[in-house]
Amino acid sequence: MPMTIKLQVVEIVGNFTSAVPVMTITGSLVGASSSDKQDILEFPSGGITVRKGVPVKVSELVSESQMTARFTIGTTLDPPTLSRTIRYGEALQSIDTDDSFGEVFRELTNLTAPTVGLPARERVLTFIGGNQSIAVHFTEETISAF
Repeated sequence: MPMTIKLQVVEIVGNFTSAVPVMTITGSLVGASSSDKQDILEFPSGGITVRKGVPVKVSELVSESQMTARFTIGTTLDPPTLSRTIRYGEALQSIDTDDSFGEVFRELTNLTAPTVGLPARERVLTFIGGNQSIAVHFTEETISAF
């Protein structure tokens, strides 16, 4: 029984040293299954300004379609030809300093039956560059099973 998983970027938080209280970031946050690759977050032109320790609500900067992606994956009850894994993440950069925050990925593998109707699960990817880090908060939700 295939299902559709919605991944949505909720907020971004910077954990910077006192020498860098503000940073403007851009980059790539994508998701991919074996048959599909999509942007999860389309950064606005000029990037997103992040202040040390202050969560940035992404919904205040871009539309829902620019911060959300949907993927269809299979369960263990489906034929093995249907992807059972979504891999999401990628890399971020600072526009101000040209610092790069290394590639970070998380794999979502659905092992059993769908969880439609359950609350969205929160996930965090932490991107590290030198002494700075950026935490990107996602929600992951099963929105349909067919």
